[in-house]
Amino acid sequence: MEQIKKYYEKVLRFLEKWSGPKYFFSINGEKFCLVSKKNNQLTIESFGEDVKPLSRLEEKEAELVTGLDSEDVILRQLKLKLKSKREILATLPFQVENLLPYSQEELILLPTLEVQKDITLVSLLATSESSVTKHLIWDADIVSCAPLALFRYARHYFPEKESLFLRHENTLIVIENRELRAFQTIRHGDSERVLAHLQSKYPKIDPNPVTEGKNFGYAVAIGLALDAASQDPRSGQFRQGAQLSQRHLERKKKNFVQFFAACACFVLLTWSTGHLHLKKRENSALQALGYAKKTKLTSVIQELETSLYKQSKSKTTVSPLPKISELLAWMSAHPKLADCSIQRLRYELVRAPRLGTQIKTYSAKVELELTTQNPAAARKFHEMLVRERKIIDQKQEVRWNADHGIYRATFHVKPQSL
Repeated sequence: MEQIKKYYEKVLRFLEKWSGPKYFFSINGEKFCLVSKKNNQLTIESFGEDVKPLSRLEEKEAELVTGLDSEDVILRQLKLKLKSKREILATLPFQVENLLPYSQEELILLPTLEVQKDITLVSLLATSESSVTKHLIWDADIVSCAPLALFRYARHYFPEKESLFLRHENTLIVIENRELRAFQTIRHGDSERVLAHLQSKYPKIDPNPVTEGKNFGYAVAIGLALDAASQDPRSGQFRQGAQLSQRHLERKKKNFVQFFAACACFVLLTWSTGHLHLKKRENSALQALGYAKKTKLTSVIQELETSLYKQSKSKTTVSPLPKISELLAWMSAHPKLADCSIQRLRYELVRAPRLGTQIKTYSAKVELELTTQNPAAARKFHEMLVRERKIIDQKQEVRWNADHGIYRATFHVKPQSL
């Protein structure tokens, strides 16, 4: 199932290259941002305040993005001694049962997995279905959250900073090694205590938080659009299952139609190419056999088979090799092997007649291993192998090796007369 999903995503990315850009329109209060995505390149098209944002949404056929406030979302970090994504996702609801203030029926989880040497670090964003339902004022296609939006803003405008504190309005986030590690909602008059607590927890990060930057007043709106457009494992989508918007379902349906259409085109193209290739090889075969190109190959094969069956045995020039049973009978009855015991025998066909070649005879190689307490008997058997001409092909090399009572012989047998 995971492989099908990956293949599906690859096909969609391929289709995106040939289609126009995708648009993501975010709303945060009275502020908005429009981001386009083309060939995995994100572009901030525009941002501002209260300029009829929904008209732009319809004009660009953009996906509408909003975000939960930081106080409606909880971030937890877990370390699990598991590597399989399927196993981790199956155990997560039970792992966080005592860590989150939500019931199993209300719980919505957004896990991000970071596989390390011996463990998997799981970063969990969690909220409740009731929080998402209360938030659906705009009937957004994608519901992310303010902490993720600020994380995307920081990564976009401060790419050189791998770790930092960033404060925007009532939210303070912690980014460590380019990952969102923590965030805190700041109550009135509580900012110094919250900052001091996070600074003590992450002492290696510059203690001075980022409080300003390019387009900082629109940080959440810009970050929400960037988060949705990134479409990577970190992207937030709390609107799941039955809560998905009708527009989102229609887009998914459209993507499925495009996916299966692309698959059908691929199959048709593969079949056409294969058919042309086979037709080309069929014409080459007919030409080599002296037939016209329009002749059916099946009728040519039938004609050739009929001509082969009509050939008399007297005209057959290929002599057969002795069967393995005949070779064993010959060896077991041979007087030179009376005091020897055969331990291993290998009978291998090394040459056979083939159409279009100069080979007209069969040839087989025999590898024999025997033991005896009588070296004289082994020596006599070796002498017989060198002189015997009825079965053994003396045109080929006869090899012999002795090793403390174990004797190995390699020789070829020749075809027998009919």
